[in-house]
Amino acid sequence: MLKRIIILSALIGIPAIIWIATRYGTTPPITFAQALKQAESASESESAKKVLIRGYVIIDASHPLERNNSTLSFTLRDDAMQEFRVQYDGQETIGALENMQKIGIAGHTHGGDKPYFHAKQIILSY
Repeated sequence: MLKRIIILSALIGIPAIIWIATRYGTTPPITFAQALKQAESASESESAKKVLIRGYVIIDASHPLERNNSTLSFTLRDDAMQEFRVQYDGQETIGALENMQKIGIAGHTHGGDKPYFHAKQIILSY
């Protein structure tokens, strides 16, 4: 009898846990302006909240792709058509990025005179 209860609990519990994790465990994508607003509203003692932004890589003469040691810098255009610089210094090696390639970036924003996004992860198949 106990064996049946354990098996039945596993059959019901495991799919429920997976559904809850996929439903509530992912960060929804936002725009760069929303990420800046979140960063500005946070207090100085709080660490920057990690956000996900999706957009298109812009590489041309006025928006160069720059590699300096372990840092990759490029321009991204988000879903609201706002262009901003991204600095990536994550652990994963990123291959060649192409102009107008759709990607997702995870990290936090930095305000100031020239606000930019500090990415720790790039999702190429987004």
